[in-house]
Amino acid sequence: MNEDIIASTRTNSIVRLWHFIKEPRNITITFWIFYAALTIGGTWTLIHPPQSISTYFGDTVATIAVITWPTLWATGGAIGLLVTLQGWWWAERIALVLIAGGAFIYYGSIIEAALAGGGSRSAMLTAVSALFFLVVVRFMLISRADFNPEKA
Repeated sequence: MNEDIIASTRTNSIVRLWHFIKEPRNITITFWIFYAALTIGGTWTLIHPPQSISTYFGDTVATIAVITWPTLWATGGAIGLLVTLQGWWWAERIALVLIAGGAFIYYGSIIEAALAGGGSRSAMLTAVSALFFLVVVRFMLISRADFNPEKA
């Protein structure tokens, strides 16, 4: 009898949690994972910055870039983690702008590194381009919604 009550309580908690996630749930959860990856990746990069970024403009510009883009990714990812499941799309837009800004800075750093040191940076450019376009797609998905996309 007690086991049935415990199992029922767990099931009800899972169902409540599932219904807490805003529709479309599969896309919302996918983007929540995306924000988690950006938070972790941005934080990791701040702790362990790349040593391969050099610039025609000097070490100061390289240092600013290496601090700025992972900070924007970590901050945008953290905001996205906090607001996506609840459907606070106005706040998620802020997260997306921060992430896009970080991608833009990183993209510039990659192009500059390719010009400065030769070699192919095509894989990195492709990955950052994909990141940027994923941000654009999400922004378009939530562009007309404040709290409830079904009412947009």
